[in-house]
Amino acid sequence: MNAADMVGVPEFMPEYKGEKRFLKDGQVIDLGGRQLEVVFTPGHTPGSTTFVDKENGYGFNGDSFGSGNLLVFTTLRTEVGTCNLMSAYMGKYGINKLYPGHYYGVNAETKKRMEDIGTLCSDVLTSKRKGEKADKPTLDLDLVVTDFGANVRFNNNAIK
Repeated sequence: MNAADMVGVPEFMPEYKGEKRFLKDGQVIDLGGRQLEVVFTPGHTPGSTTFVDKENGYGFNGDSFGSGNLLVFTTLRTEVGTCNLMSAYMGKYGINKLYPGHYYGVNAETKKRMEDIGTLCSDVLTSKRKGEKADKPTLDLDLVVTDFGANVRFNNNAIK
């Protein structure tokens, strides 16, 4: 696991007593004939992580970019940095697609999706866009911006 997600262990895994092993950004996991590179992609949570198969041009990102419905539990500035990093990474290594955990959106998690999410978050930070009150807040995320086939949900604490 990503050590940055240890903050959630007491709440989400209170009974877990086993060994914890921490991933390192850039670490390569050999699956026997397939290698995945670990890329830390904080934003959704502090420890969000993407696993990239460079040889085949795709990766697995769980909830890191929301699959069209991103929940930001960190800051929008963190998300902008992560989107910029991942967009550059995808361009450099020819990564075509990231496979999400759920919430399929209208545009797949591609380099364009990274740019779109980064733009949405950046626009809130620069006051070009304002988060609207969410009809149905998710957890304590009561604000949402929507465009490019994606929602970004956050709260006032994320606007920094």
